[in-house]
Amino acid sequence: MTNKSLLTTCLSILISQPVLADVGFEHGNEFQPYSLTGYATVECREGPQYINHTYYCYDTMFDPVEMDRWVGPSGVDADQVTLSVNWNQKERKQTEKYDSKKGKSERFNLFVATLFQRPLIHAGVNQVHYTLDKDKKTVQEGDFEVTVKNVQYQKCRDRSYFEWSLQNCQNNDFAVCRKYFRDENYCK
Repeated sequence: MTNKSLLTTCLSILISQPVLADVGFEHGNEFQPYSLTGYATVECREGPQYINHTYYCYDTMFDPVEMDRWVGPSGVDADQVTLSVNWNQKERKQTEKYDSKKGKSERFNLFVATLFQRPLIHAGVNQVHYTLDKDKKTVQEGDFEVTVKNVQYQKCRDRSYFEWSLQNCQNNDFAVCRKYFRDENYCK
């Protein structure tokens, strides 16, 4: 066998093999939670009246994103994807629409915890099982790993604001803290 025919045979074998694409989240499979804190002082004056109020601000962020699209393997015709993770022997499961042409799902809630929502993943290494369905029939299943690092604590520098309305100093902690963290570039 000549070198040319050997090379042609090797290339034919490589081309005929199915390509297994990595699956996972669009922004990667490694996440970092941050706990942010700091003080924002707001001085409000309206005519002769004056109020000075200091807010203790705190928030939790999830880097790079709190919600993300799942990217699936190419060439699989599906209309829905279900991701499941075991948490302390309890299964967390979320299902979203899947676009086969784009190879992406709608966004999954990875981190947000509210009265009506639960995050999919937790601190540490998460073994995520995916199930791709077409017309409610499973067409492919598999697993991938997602890592959530330990929380990093960050304190922003203190900041002061001046307002011309007394209302801006009264029961306005959410708006003040949101502006404070944005102005402080989320303590980075």
